[in-house]
Amino acid sequence: METELLKRRLLWVLFILACLALGYVGISTLLYVRPAVVLLSVCILVAYLLVPLVGVFERVLPGTGHTRRLISILLSYLLIGTVVAVFAAYVVPMAGREFHHLTTDLASLRDRHVVDELTDWLTDKLPPEQAEAVPTYVQGAIDQLQQLGLTMLKSSMPYVTQVFSTVVEIFLIPLFTLFILLDLDTYKKGFLRVVPRHRRADTEKLLSELNVVLAGFVHGQMMVACVMGTSIAIVLWLLDVPYALLLGTFAGLVDIIPYLGVPLGMIPAFFSALSSHGFLWALLTIGLMEILHMTEGKVVVPTVVGHTVKL
Repeated sequence: METELLKRRLLWVLFILACLALGYVGISTLLYVRPAVVLLSVCILVAYLLVPLVGVFERVLPGTGHTRRLISILLSYLLIGTVVAVFAAYVVPMAGREFHHLTTDLASLRDRHVVDELTDWLTDKLPPEQAEAVPTYVQGAIDQLQQLGLTMLKSSMPYVTQVFSTVVEIFLIPLFTLFILLDLDTYKKGFLRVVPRHRRADTEKLLSELNVVLAGFVHGQMMVACVMGTSIAIVLWLLDVPYALLLGTFAGLVDIIPYLGVPLGMIPAFFSALSSHGFLWALLTIGLMEILHMTEGKVVVPTVVGHTVKL
């Protein structure tokens, strides 16, 4: 009896050690091949986003088979490459200049009239016993905001530089994506072969429905972000708010984040308008941005996302 119990305990110990060893080998292997896994994941994501555009060209072009699919992919690349080239030639230099001016203005924010104007406005609104501490609190908040902004800008630059300096990946991603798109039907059939035969029809239908909803939602959110970023940039430009393009782009990107995206996009615009035109102009800027976001919730999102998701 004791011998049998000892054997069981020994087997459990060996089983736990084997699991730990396999886990260690798996994690080590994953860390070793992590760059390849990340690259493959990006290629799959890009291919997934390009499927609708490739499908549009396939429906328009004559012919069948891989030749039509290859021409459709190349035309999609050409269209996206043209958009990226125009963006890089015109928008990126403007955003770069605004980014440079922003970093310069952050360093000189304490010397501008915005601190005194904000302090005077708060002092007039508060009781005398609380108004005495306003200058100290305002100056401390400005110092912390300035330090936070400079820290975020400086810490983000190495990552941005690293992303755009990886020339090899820039060439590998379109290449791998091309092969994924070419053999997309083959991958789909191979996956369905794993499913039991009597479940394949239901599985294929379920995957098709999931693809329609997920792809529609992703593309709809991207379109909403572009519409909101462009609209906010135009409004800020009309209001003569500095860094309109940069702030509009930022507001469009963070608009995807639920709940926090709207205030995150408003805060930089508020301080930019405050530092250039005063407190009332900053309130006007926030008010117009809020109107745009209300329009987004009532009109843009139901129209765009609802159409893409087919609700």
